[in-house]
Amino acid sequence: MVAIWHGGLAIHGGIIFGITTVLIYCKMKNINPFKLGDLIVPWLLLGQGLGRIGNLANGEAHGVPTITPPSVIFQMKNGFQEFWSAALSQQGLINSPESISKLANRLPVDVNFKGAVLTLKEYFSWGMSFADYRGTPAYQEFGSLPVHPTFIYEMVLNLLFFIPLYILWRKKENIGKGQIVGLYLIFYGFIRGFVTFFRADDLMAGPFRAPHIISAIMVIVGLWFIYSGKTRSKN
Repeated sequence: MVAIWHGGLAIHGGIIFGITTVLIYCKMKNINPFKLGDLIVPWLLLGQGLGRIGNLANGEAHGVPTITPPSVIFQMKNGFQEFWSAALSQQGLINSPESISKLANRLPVDVNFKGAVLTLKEYFSWGMSFADYRGTPAYQEFGSLPVHPTFIYEMVLNLLFFIPLYILWRKKENIGKGQIVGLYLIFYGFIRGFVTFFRADDLMAGPFRAPHIISAIMVIVGLWFIYSGKTRSKN
């Protein structure tokens, strides 16, 4: 966790510790944390959207291959790694970029997985291949197969949800109630929860995807911010 130059950084952790830092700073400077939060968070979401350009450039934070059956992608418990191992084994391939790249020329193929036969084919035509960038995590994991460009999904959603936050931010009477912060938490909880279905690198917490749990907590906290903000505005 300390060796940040070897990864270990994630946006959820940045948000959690960012909020903690703001609270400590506001306590030290006697500043209303709701006011500072409302001033900051629209630009935080914009920055997150622009930051995903870096993921595109690095070929990281990528999704699963676009040949993956939707029933594997969208189940709450991420069964992709288990399914992927079965697909490679049944095709006589090994888990290396060069070997995996051969799978694209064999489509469609059937995979026996947990008592069902799933046909591998190109389910999503807008996938992105990193075959020309062999040092990227996407190529190292899936070779030249096209993967879901999850960084673009999240970038577009971040920029879209920035617009209503900015509209609220422009009106002075909306600052200081904490409701803009609440909307940010709800918006990003939804964004990350949706994109998580397509991500290939999610951590698991028991049977659930860890980002789904954290995103659900963000939405609940955001709803509380909005509800309590009404009380603060009356006071």
